[in-house]
Amino acid sequence: MKAQEFPFLVAIVEITGRQQRRQCSGTLIKKRLVLTAAHCLLDYVVQNSPYDNIKVIAGSRDISHTNPDRVVYGVKNLTWHPQYKSDFGNSSFDIGVIVLDRAIERTPTVSQVDLEFRSIRGGMSSCDNKDLFWLEVIKK
Repeated sequence: MKAQEFPFLVAIVEITGRQQRRQCSGTLIKKRLVLTAAHCLLDYVVQNSPYDNIKVIAGSRDISHTNPDRVVYGVKNLTWHPQYKSDFGNSSFDIGVIVLDRAIERTPTVSQVDLEFRSIRGGMSSCDNKDLFWLEVIKK
């Protein structure tokens, strides 16, 4: 797999000094938004880790410090679905969003996925307020 095949895929890592630990993967859904799993984000909040230790790496499958092709973004904010609960065996609503510290610059190896928003089956009456919140976050 080459980075050009999936330019919207990113690695979510924790960097402390020269130590780097991959946490999860994500998808660039907007120029400053990464869609990932809520369970990937909870450790940072539970441990009160500062967001400056969390980085999003795009542009290459090789995320090592020595790779000149990688692009590193900081995290401005993160959130997850309000109904997510970290119960083992229950992965309902396991969705989270990272807000990057700056917009991505589109290259052959870094770009957002093309999402097309269509009307929701059953109309908006099938959504509750929490669902509408997530639709608005993703549309921005």
